[in-house]
Amino acid sequence: MKQIKYTSIGSTVWFAIFVLDYVIELFQINSSSKIVTFMGLKITTVMTKQKIDTVLSMTWKALIIYLIFIIIWIFAVTLISKNRKQKSRSNVC
Repeated sequence: MKQIKYTSIGSTVWFAIFVLDYVIELFQINSSSKIVTFMGLKITTVMTKQKIDTVLSMTWKALIIYLIFIIIWIFAVTLISKNRKQKSRSNVC
């Protein structure tokens, strides 16, 4: 049950980082271009005099980064919780 809780918290943290990466890259676009962000979002922008078209798409990089992030997150949180339990047990004795 704790693994589900850790995964949901990790997914929320990953999503916040993903959105932050998207916003930073979006505001740096000043001409027609195709960009793949650090977190794996592909942004295709076409600028004309009349309008700006922006197309967002996910890449395999996004899935791979997500899976690696979740695995590292669960591992780190599990280690931290085990260390806290051991410290609390040693303080009781």
